[in-house]
Amino acid sequence: MALSADMSGIVSRGMSDASALNDEERERLIAWYTQHIIAKDNFYHQYLEGVLPHANWVPHEKVAIGLLQYESFLKAWDAGFMPVSDEFREYLEQLRSNNVQGSWTFALKARIYD
Repeated sequence: MALSADMSGIVSRGMSDASALNDEERERLIAWYTQHIIAKDNFYHQYLEGVLPHANWVPHEKVAIGLLQYESFLKAWDAGFMPVSDEFREYLEQLRSNNVQGSWTFALKARIYD
């Protein structure tokens, strides 16, 4: 995404308000969410198996928690577009039900460069 101004714009706009995107852009956003969350699922299982140390899992967990803060992600998640393992789905639903707040967000939203 960092190498594509087009895609980074879609993700940035879509996370704020997916209705601002056209149909093709929304499909690309969902594809990005899907790709992203599948990777987190993979890291989660590596962590559970003891292959990925806790310190290495924590940043991935923060990103997953961060995604739960965006309505556009939750709409795709609730619609069942995310092909993840049952274990990871249960884990994210548990985080969601506990209303865990993440400190991760995009640099623009965090305003770290101002």
